Amino acid sequence: MADSKEKGKIRVLSGRHRGRSVPSVPSSGIRPVKSLIRERVFAWLNHLTPVDDPLVVDCFSGSGILSLEALSRGASTVYSLEAQADVVDHLSQLALQFKEPSWQAIQWRFPDALPNSLLTTLAPDIVFWDPPYQLCSVTEGLEWLSSAFSLKKGCLVYCEQDKSDTWPLDDKFITCRVAVHGRIRFGVLMFRGCGDV
Repeated sequence: MADSKEKGKIRVLSGRHRGRSVPSVPSSGIRPVKSLIRERVFAWLNHLTPVDDPLVVDCFSGSGILSLEALSRGASTVYSLEAQADVVDHLSQLALQFKEPSWQAIQWRFPDALPNSLLTTLAPDIVFWDPPYQLCSVTEGLEWLSSAFSLKKGCLVYCEQDKSDTWPLDDKFITCRVAVHGRIRFGVLMFRGCGDV
C-alpha cells in the first residue's frame, strides 16, 4: 500500500527531492517501505554511515523509494535491482524524471547471479534488502549478499521481515539497530568480514 495520503503516490521525506511524489509502480505485489520506517532507517544510517556520499545497492527495489530517498540525501551512486521488466523500465524513467544520472536500474532475479560482472566487484556502503517475505529469509539474503558482492567491513545492510520470523544470527554480520512496527521487524546490520569473530 502507498504510504502517503495521496493514493498511488509516495513522497520523498528529506534531501534535495524532499516533498516530491513518486508515481505508483505499474505492477502488482509491490510493497513500498512505510514512511515512518523510512524516516527511522535513514536516521540510523545517517548515524552509522562513515561517508557522506555512499554507494548504494537496492535489491528488490520495487517502487524505488529507498533508492530515491538515498539519492536525495546524498548517495553518490545507486544500483536498483528488480526482477520485473516493467518495474525496471519504471525505475529508469524515474531516474530521468528526477534527473539522477547516477541511478541505474538493472533486471535481476534472486537467487540468480548478478547480470553484470561490474556489480560483483562493487563494494557498497549500504545495501537495502527488502524482498517479498515469502521469497527468502533474511538469513538467506545475507548469505547471498556476502558471496555476490565484494562487501567491505562496515557495509550496512537494511533488512525487513515479518515480525514472526526469527531475526538472523550470522557470524559475518552484527545487528546495529532493530525495531518493530506493526507486523514488520526491520533493522540495520553491519558486515564485519568473513572469518572474523
